[in-house]
Amino acid sequence: MISVLITAIITFNIPFPAGASSNADSSIAGLQKYLPTEFIPNAEKALRATLLSRKGSQAPLVEFVSGQSYTSSGLNIVNRIRFFSGKQTDVWLMKQHAEGHGAPSRGWTTLTLLVDKSTAPKTAYFLQWDHDPEKPAHLHPAPFTAMCFTCHPNGPRAIRPQYKPSLVPIDGSHWNQIYDWNDIISDYGEIKTYKPRVDISSNELPIDLPGRMDNEPLKNKFCIECHSKGSGVRSPLLRQHGDSILAMVENISDPTGYYVPALHEKYAFMPLVGHKLSVADMGCLKDWIQNRFMGPPAPGCSQNGEALPPARH
Repeated sequence: MISVLITAIITFNIPFPAGASSNADSSIAGLQKYLPTEFIPNAEKALRATLLSRKGSQAPLVEFVSGQSYTSSGLNIVNRIRFFSGKQTDVWLMKQHAEGHGAPSRGWTTLTLLVDKSTAPKTAYFLQWDHDPEKPAHLHPAPFTAMCFTCHPNGPRAIRPQYKPSLVPIDGSHWNQIYDWNDIISDYGEIKTYKPRVDISSNELPIDLPGRMDNEPLKNKFCIECHSKGSGVRSPLLRQHGDSILAMVENISDPTGYYVPALHEKYAFMPLVGHKLSVADMGCLKDWIQNRFMGPPAPGCSQNGEALPPARH
């Protein structure tokens, strides 16, 4: 599965203080390449009050192994998360490493997800940094090394770490906070994602797959009640979200207890409690995801990735 960014455990809530203490010599540059002009003042205010704030730099980190994200070679993705809640803009600081628990201090990919709560629907903005913003002399975005949108169609996604203590133990207080902050993520509702233009000729990676086939919306009846434009619940799922879709629907029946057991029915894998995909439905959903060239569906499947009712003879 593609290495992806996951929004996850949060252990604190730091409101943006008026006149937050920050490094006087610090600076923020280069945001105009990745953010729209009208949002930059709010983004700078949020970043100064968090990543460049002494309070923010001293806040604790939580480390865990993702239950949804792997490298292309199947390695576990380790995540470290900080979260800052603001009146208008929430800031999620996310670090990833593929070398497992206790990975060296170097080699972490560091990203920030900003959620603008003043728009309707809310808007998500992704940034990747050219250095570790926890030791800032300045903040400067770097080209993306991950296609964030391919696994984050709706900004932050619910917390689903792997439940295997030998990887990264998670104590009871952190589990309680998972429930609390998953409620925050759920309450965001439908979120649109800002997709900055990049110079493909210079081999810059976009945050999404731009092709027409990759942006074909999923119309499966099991999904669109919540995952559809204007639903107020979640943004539409597209074919480029296929890896995440399969991770969600395949892990729900995992028999080993490897994934988080019964966090809460709202944050379980998909579909939610009370709904179940048959073997035929699962096969047709996989067929839809993999059919990137819009050929005819597999026998017994509809164009929407649903199993057709048995033919009457």
